[in-house]
This record gives sequence, structure tokens and C-alpha cells, in this order.
Amino acid sequence: KVNTTLKILQIDANRIGSVGAQAIAESLKINQSLTRLDLGYSGTGGNDIGADGVAALVECLKINTTLTELRVAQCNLSEEAKEALRHAASSRNPKLQLHL
Repeated sequence: KVNTTLKILQIDANRIGSVGAQAIAESLKINQSLTRLDLGYSGTGGNDIGADGVAALVECLKINTTLTELRVAQCNLSEEAKEALRHAASSRNPKLQLHL
């Protein structure tokens, strides 16, 4: 769980789903080195992170201030999910770039 060297994690188009997004979000609560997370879609097998995955990411964004870029474009996010991510990012980490 504790990473001290990995700065960028690009796992787009890996079909991680909601459970995978929740696991990543949980680890981001304690991670202090990852600056970029790319869950976005590129080609076949995109990541549909679902409502539970988004909720977990929203919670981790309330804690993690190290992340500076989060890519979740084309992850089948609702407008409500996008707004929740925007709100969590702007209230805790204004430097975070969201790619929705």
C-alpha cells in the first residue's frame, strides 16, 4: 500500500471497474508520491468505474493533496459524478487537474 517512488499510474483501458477504482482510491488516501492517475479510456476495454468507484475517488480527493492530475475521461461518468469530482478537487486540492 505504501508507495514512495511511483509518480504516474496509467491504467486506462484495463476494465478495472468499480471495485478496482475503489481499491485505487483507498490506496490514494495514504499515498504521498503519486501525482498522476490515468483511468481514462483509450481504445477497447475502457474503464467503467461506476457510481461506487466515483464515490470512493471523491472521498480520497478529500484526503490526498499529492495528486495533481486525474484522468477519468470516457469512463461513463454521469454529470452528477463529474460535478462531485469537481467539487471534491476544488475544495481540497485546487492544483488538481481533472480530465473528465
